Amino acid sequence: MEFINGFCERDSEKIKVKAGPGQLEKLILIRHAESSNSVQGLTDGWTDSGLTDFGKKQAKLTSRWLRNFLRNVPFQFYCSDLKRAKETAGIIGKLIDQSLTPHQALRELNNGTAANKTKEEAESLYLPPTEPRMDWIAYPEGESWRMMYKRVSDFMNYINDDDSETALIVSHHSTIVCIIHWWLELPEELLSKVYYDIDSCSISQLRINSWGVKTITTLNDTGHMAKLKE
Repeated sequence: MEFINGFCERDSEKIKVKAGPGQLEKLILIRHAESSNSVQGLTDGWTDSGLTDFGKKQAKLTSRWLRNFLRNVPFQFYCSDLKRAKETAGIIGKLIDQSLTPHQALRELNNGTAANKTKEEAESLYLPPTEPRMDWIAYPEGESWRMMYKRVSDFMNYINDDDSETALIVSHHSTIVCIIHWWLELPEELLSKVYYDIDSCSISQLRINSWGVKTITTLNDTGHMAKLKE
């Protein structure tokens, strides 16, 4: 399967005709560890930078928690193809002995020409907010929240028909917010009004409970990294 600009090109028709409840019963969402752009004053979005040394420590502690939590549990492993997410997922995959599948569809919100720029440089490129906010594109050649939600939800609909009941995804703040909205089947318009704190290497768990209701079991949990705060 190949994603071009975040969308599945070869399987686009398959995505459009999906029906039924799908197979996923549990999602484990990990935000990438601390990245070098965040300490160098660069923008986020599609800026492509690796992890800091502290970020690598975060990823290793997250790996240990996942190794115990997912022991003897079959699951699919996906990540964004941006370096900070792929490097985080690589550290996790090595410890839990699981191969991963990177996808462009799981990237952060596209910040267009502001990518790889300093925050000061990005200010000169910033486009004032327009209404409706879901369709506002903050930087030239970027994407709106509606465009992002479309590519993320298309991808989630695709993997929802995988045989595995559990999926582990390493991605980005805004991407995880979109996945949570997709999981809860919230109106996409709420993306411009409802947000969540998602810290570096935090763990959020979504599942279908015993009553068949989609729930958020944990959100933005960083307890597994308590040693780094000592």
